[in-house]
Amino acid sequence: MKGKVAKVFREYIEEKQLTPGEARAVLAEALRLYFNTKLGYDCLVHISNDFVVSVLVTNPVTFKKDFSFEEIDEHIKVDVGYMEELLTYCVENYKAVRAYNYWRQFKHKAVQGIIISADERETIVELGSEQIGIMKKAHYTKKEEYVPGEIRYFYVLKVTRLGARVNIELSRNSINFPSALFKLYYPHKKFKCVWRRAGHKCIVVTDFYVPKEVIVKVAKELGEVVRVIDPETYKVTPPYKLRYI
Repeated sequence: MKGKVAKVFREYIEEKQLTPGEARAVLAEALRLYFNTKLGYDCLVHISNDFVVSVLVTNPVTFKKDFSFEEIDEHIKVDVGYMEELLTYCVENYKAVRAYNYWRQFKHKAVQGIIISADERETIVELGSEQIGIMKKAHYTKKEEYVPGEIRYFYVLKVTRLGARVNIELSRNSINFPSALFKLYYPHKKFKCVWRRAGHKCIVVTDFYVPKEVIVKVAKELGEVVRVIDPETYKVTPPYKLRYI
């Protein structure tokens, strides 16, 4: 690849360590934005495996053209500085989309993380892959201490994306947290926590036999007594008596 666009793009491939597929997607979006903002074209841009650019313009006129990077520099007066800004924006946005698509699969599941910092307002957790999660005070378990450097499990309440940032909200006191921990051991079995007083006791219903050693591990992580009952027992137990089981 030759020319200004190719030079800038090649530097970004090396700096951001993009795969060929990611590189083509990022450059296509950067060029689309460039054609739209600099030339006034509404268009679609596709880049083939051998980096031939295909542009389909839909407004103000309709036409399609294929050209190489060299032809971009020959026929379009490229603002290299602006192209660099677009590439930076597109790389960050692409990574955010990729991170969001990855982390949203863990919504309503238990994940492990390292506590980075904690105070009376929130706890920040390193979840891996340069992603952090935040647990607000409302989702603390009373009397638990969150120590920086400590590895704990957390329940993923919500995964959202705002621009180039992915936000993950965590909890330790959710009624669904005990079930999510059991799902780590038995992902294809059904568990439902029907009553919980975080830090003291919870009642989990399942028709699957759970070995005592697994219950002990979950109880240790939660810091509370864990009682596992079958659906029939739950069916005949009045709600107000659950805590006494």
